[in-house]
Amino acid sequence: MARQSNAAYWAQRFKNMEEALLDRSYTYVENLEAQFNAAQAEVEKQIALWYQRFADNNEITLADAKRLLTKGELAEFKWSVAEYIAYGQQNALDGAWMKQLENASARVHISRLEAIKLQLQQQAELLYSNQLDYIDRAARQMYEGSYYHTAFEVQRGLGVGWTMHAINENTITKVLSRPWTADNQTFRDRCWTNKQSLVNAVNTQLTQMIIRGEAPDRAISAITHQFGVARSKAGRLVMTESAYFASVGQKDCYGALGVEHYQIVASFDHETCGLCADMDGKVFKVSEYQPGLTANPFHPWCRCCTCPYFEDVADLGRRFVRNPDGTTAHIPARTSFEEWKKGFVQQTAPAPLRAAPAVKGPLIDVANEYRKTATPGQGAVEYDTGYKPGKHQEEIKIANWLHDTYGGDIRLLNEADEFGVKMPDFEWRGRLWELKTTSTANATDNAVRKAIKQIQDNPGGIILDYGDRDIDIDALLSVIGKRVVRCDLKSFDILILSRGKAVKVLRHKK
Repeated sequence: MARQSNAAYWAQRFKNMEEALLDRSYTYVENLEAQFNAAQAEVEKQIALWYQRFADNNEITLADAKRLLTKGELAEFKWSVAEYIAYGQQNALDGAWMKQLENASARVHISRLEAIKLQLQQQAELLYSNQLDYIDRAARQMYEGSYYHTAFEVQRGLGVGWTMHAINENTITKVLSRPWTADNQTFRDRCWTNKQSLVNAVNTQLTQMIIRGEAPDRAISAITHQFGVARSKAGRLVMTESAYFASVGQKDCYGALGVEHYQIVASFDHETCGLCADMDGKVFKVSEYQPGLTANPFHPWCRCCTCPYFEDVADLGRRFVRNPDGTTAHIPARTSFEEWKKGFVQQTAPAPLRAAPAVKGPLIDVANEYRKTATPGQGAVEYDTGYKPGKHQEEIKIANWLHDTYGGDIRLLNEADEFGVKMPDFEWRGRLWELKTTSTANATDNAVRKAIKQIQDNPGGIILDYGDRDIDIDALLSVIGKRVVRCDLKSFDILILSRGKAVKVLRHKK
């Protein structure tokens, strides 16, 4: 016999579930806002420096802006482009943008205006690369969370449970790659469109400001407004896509459970629109489930959800049984989600993997050795003569972290004089070290390959910084292990950092 029969119970349970899931997406929006703020600050700094360098009395004419870079300015610009290319290779930025940078690095003639526009677009490329990662992660979590929590609420509401198969990665990937709006665009398409919109708007604003002869503070204010518009679009995209994937997760779960009808549940407050108010309480067949028409989201920032609708709750427990032996399991009202998932979600066994070739010279964990020999705060952090701290904030941050965590003398090294030749970032305790900011397994392989070349004259080690990204340490160790056994260096260390901490401290030794 079902535990609950009234519609209000189902509506409230599923509304609570939806709000809890969307809270996660609000966290992603907050993180994106921080990313936009950082990019905006960098753009403002670049524009202010540009005006200061090339203008008299903080004014610049269009003719001045179109003037070609001098030999010294061109050399500095090319160094900047080389850094952009290296960062893009490590973080898998858009291929078209990488090609554009490579073309720019080969050009002998380039105007001041073109140079600043390339610098501005670099910030947009980095910004939207991170945005895509954020939305992809949010979408996956929303779909999976909605699917399992829907099953949990239905089974707990009925008071009986039956075994379900776990959803697999292929299913989630297919859902994420399927366009769902009238314009037939996926969220990846919309990220690209928003990026181009920001770049075009900023470039137009900058050129118009120069033509009108306006002061740099006016230019900065106008461009700041464009970043604010883009930030709003990013937040809307995250929340709307999250609502969609949560909705699809519910639909797919209804199908797996055998639920035949569902009901629209709106959020009623001063922000509720007329459309959502009119849709509240309407009942549809699951076969008619279509986000935007018969299911949420009905519009951007939509906060509606659905709940199962049962015309007759009598004997639902027996009708929904899926256990092979025909038995049912009683689910107490206080059962937690984790308890339910452990008992009723049957994990699909992964396909057997072909044995990987034996790795010669394995990576050795030397974290204890580092801890025992650490002298936090001892030694000094110094710069090479002519070192430009403003261009190397990330390297300086990591150098200070090394000093505060393990101690020892650290010197931040200048870049090579020859264009295209990359030097290591540090000399730490008398040996060369290279920092690589990376993300995916493929990017890690490329980063380690390049870093090995940069430290080969006096190898100390490589620092792989994953920022605040979630990492699969086993997958990374496999990638790194396969890469280091192919190198000629006899010994060097690898520090893997995530969220400001050393996750692994490894040594490769032949």
